[in-house]
Amino acid sequence: MKKTTCLITAAACLAGGSAFAQNIINGHTVIDAALPEVSNPGTGIYQIDSDLTLPANSILLGSTFVMPGVTLTVPAGAIVRGQPGVDDGNSETTTAAETPGSLVVTRGGTIIANGTSTNPIIFTTAADDTRDRIVDGETFLDANPKTIPLPAFSGSDANESLWGAVTLLGYAPTNRDGSDTTVFGEAFVEGFANQDARTTYGGLMPNDSSGELTYVSIRHSGRTIVEGDEQQGLTLGGVGAGTLLENIDIYCTGDDGIEIFGGTANIRNIMISYVNDDGLDLDQGWTGNAQNVFILCGNIPGQPATTRSNGFFEFDGEDGSNLSPTGTPFTAPTIMNVTAFAGTVGAGDDPVVTIDTNFGGNIFNSIFYNIPGGQQGFFIVDSGENRETTYGVSGTLDRLEDGTFNIASCSFVGVAGTTGDDNVTTGAFNTVAADVIAGAVNANYPGCTNNTFATGNPFFFGATNGSVFNDQLSANGVNPVPLNGASDSNVTNVAEVGPYFEAVSQRGAFEQSGSAVLWTTGWTAMNIRGILVDAGNAANVVAP
Repeated sequence: MKKTTCLITAAACLAGGSAFAQNIINGHTVIDAALPEVSNPGTGIYQIDSDLTLPANSILLGSTFVMPGVTLTVPAGAIVRGQPGVDDGNSETTTAAETPGSLVVTRGGTIIANGTSTNPIIFTTAADDTRDRIVDGETFLDANPKTIPLPAFSGSDANESLWGAVTLLGYAPTNRDGSDTTVFGEAFVEGFANQDARTTYGGLMPNDSSGELTYVSIRHSGRTIVEGDEQQGLTLGGVGAGTLLENIDIYCTGDDGIEIFGGTANIRNIMISYVNDDGLDLDQGWTGNAQNVFILCGNIPGQPATTRSNGFFEFDGEDGSNLSPTGTPFTAPTIMNVTAFAGTVGAGDDPVVTIDTNFGGNIFNSIFYNIPGGQQGFFIVDSGENRETTYGVSGTLDRLEDGTFNIASCSFVGVAGTTGDDNVTTGAFNTVAADVIAGAVNANYPGCTNNTFATGNPFFFGATNGSVFNDQLSANGVNPVPLNGASDSNVTNVAEVGPYFEAVSQRGAFEQSGSAVLWTTGWTAMNIRGILVDAGNAANVVAP
């Protein structure tokens, strides 16, 4: 493919010759205005058909697809904005004005988006200060995302669902039955009006690559196009292990932070905060790895209780109907070094952690903090819906018992209550989870050892601040660094399993040291706002 570099000049153009010169809004190049509109005219569906480097400041009008064989390059420091959709009240049609700006890398397409810790790539909303679609001369709602990120609320309005999202689609395996495309392992990704090759994911290439995302912050996403089909912050559909996904920040989204539909992708250094559903949602046979995942799940004092995670995790082994003939692959990742805690008011009414439908794999060396009583907390479901008879495979509880699902060397702190049975839908956590948490004293689950259950604050500032934690309004109010001794690091941790994982000694996503700089410093929205510490001792290493 011909390589085309587009700058904000009169000469800037795509390979097809459409100039950008007359398509500038507030100094941002309107990318889609220079692309040939495809499918049904007026629907807001656009294609990038040849290699393209985005301008440093860009706007997406609608669903923008990076087509097979094409490489989209996003330079360090770029701000890419998506227009919000406008609901005209007619659910039977989708117009260009209703379609929010979204970026989709199709199967066979490639994105190269490598920011740095001091110059991240930011995906955010193009909404004006009335939360409508921007036109030239108006003021962006998120006016200064590099230095003054938009807070979670503007007055009583939650700053979420203000554009589409980022979606990567690949050829790696899933457990879909092919009912969408007639090909086993394939499906249409949720969230888009068009169901065709551009929204298809899955295949037979576990090492497939969709490109690279590093030091990328995705903010204020999640606008729906089709009722009931949400867009996340980042969606990975059938993405392969050849894709580089590290240092990714999801901030304020209307649905999940990251949802993974099958595939083999690996993720590292992931921060997820202020999402309105699950932080990390796993479906359809994901068998990749994750290390260093920080999920902040909580309400902001004095603000409406709408911008908060319903839960840290929703892990589904096979995700309902439309399964492959064998039901495989079942979701079975290895996840190491999670730090997840709810806020001062607590999480929502849905389970904070839900694990069900034949989920397998491993969760190691992690900290789960502040799951209040009266909610569905740490919830492991094992029921007849797991299709043991149909597919001849074990259910979730069986997988715990036979060692193909393990939760080990994890700290559960401030998790209230032990009520309920294996399938109950009330209570803080069910008896299966309670037995797992019991760890070494429970012989039923041989791979669930060295887990600890405690009360109190396990984080660095707990010794001096007492019961105060996770103040999301004060400078340095969020400090996820483990307090020496409080994170049970004296208990044996699981050694790194496999070549993907980096050797670390702590439980949780951050080094147990007051002076160590957090990997979130300098580029995540919460850190730039000054709410998340630069280091455990609250030193200002990088000024907000």
